[in-house]
Amino acid sequence: MVVILEKGEFNTDFHPMVDFIAASPLMYALTVKPTIFVSHIRRFWSTARIETTDEGTHLLATVDGIQRTVSESSLRRNL
Repeated sequence: MVVILEKGEFNTDFHPMVDFIAASPLMYALTVKPTIFVSHIRRFWSTARIETTDEGTHLLATVDGIQRTVSESSLRRNL
């Protein structure tokens, strides 16, 4: 999904929200349209597993031979 942040007569109620998003780091995350290969997604999920610890739930997967950990806090920090 890609967000279109255009101001027009049809969306005047949302102009302040558009201004906020345009000035924030969210702008890139909401408007970029990267190429995502299905083969990469399949490879990621073929090695993924869920681990629950005292710190919370983590997704563990191997990417290019390197063990990666994804958590809610890492997603919030990086997005």
